Amino acid sequence: MNSINKIITTEYMKDRSDVAVVYEDGSFSHYLIKGEKKTLFDMVTMAKEYIYENNLSTAEKLIPIWKPLIYQSGDDNLISYYQSVQFELSYWRISSLNNEFSYQKLFKDNVEKLFPEYKLIDIKNDPKHIPDVWVEESGLMIPVEVKLRSFDNAALKQLKRYMNHYKTNKGIAVARNLTANLPHNIRFISFEELGDD
Repeated sequence: MNSINKIITTEYMKDRSDVAVVYEDGSFSHYLIKGEKKTLFDMVTMAKEYIYENNLSTAEKLIPIWKPLIYQSGDDNLISYYQSVQFELSYWRISSLNNEFSYQKLFKDNVEKLFPEYKLIDIKNDPKHIPDVWVEESGLMIPVEVKLRSFDNAALKQLKRYMNHYKTNKGIAVARNLTANLPHNIRFISFEELGDD
């Protein structure tokens, strides 16, 4: 007669008391996130939602984490779903890069005409800290960060990192809209102001 008692172990992620991996008899069972059971299917769906929210960097970090467990599961439907989400991530990564480059070009083509106080400049960037564009105002170098949709808190953190690294006290945020609270020394310029319809 087989025993119905299973050995269940729960391992919490480092520095996270709200995220755990649950194993039954030594094999992966599910995730536990804020008290809710999440299957691998749920986790792939979460990555898909990040893609649709244009949070591609988070999706890129998460998707490889689950790959071994998904392929070990032997579930053809789950594997197929995972592969389709991987493809969507690749597609949107390429599409977003192309679109972001086109908006960087929109900024470069129009900034001096629309905002005569700024002059486009080229400087040698640190390979670990590369703003999208540089402008100069009264001798002060100003890094510019362009985002495809919203300029959010993650984008603000990135721009502040550039400002700190290059020791400049001004920055310019460019995007379709603004969802972060910018400090007084960072100016927001919308695509609409740059002439995008």
